[in-house]
Amino acid sequence: MSYLDMLRTLDEDGDSSEMPKSPTVETVETPSKPSIDGLDGSPSGTFQKITPPEPPPDLTDDERADVREALDERAAIMEFDGGLPRPEAETQAVRLMRVYRVRVAMGENEPDRWTVMLAPGCDLPEAQHAAALQFGPERVRELVEVQR
Repeated sequence: MSYLDMLRTLDEDGDSSEMPKSPTVETVETPSKPSIDGLDGSPSGTFQKITPPEPPPDLTDDERADVREALDERAAIMEFDGGLPRPEAETQAVRLMRVYRVRVAMGENEPDRWTVMLAPGCDLPEAQHAAALQFGPERVRELVEVQR
């Protein structure tokens, strides 16, 4: 199967999985409810309400086209400069490519924005380091690998 067939399968399935992320924690005050000897009432006091994070948006058609273009270019380099046969170069390009969604803080009065980061051959810690270098560590809110 060529790398283009693999990408077409990705486009058809639309499958994107995400790595676990930190939930949002909010402090909530709960009122006291009457009980008999404390047995059938609800506890009162301050508790933390945990809200799971929202998943990143799916890749757009333009973003998928950009990923395909990067794969084509990487395979061409492996073929012409590396001397690999075309099918092997295409397979290696797909195998090594890592696509990440990065949620980046944009500014005080602007909402965070999701962007795409290509990090060929990088595992998650390396990708987090690369994102911190690219956007600044204080601006990177979240990083999720797009499963293909």
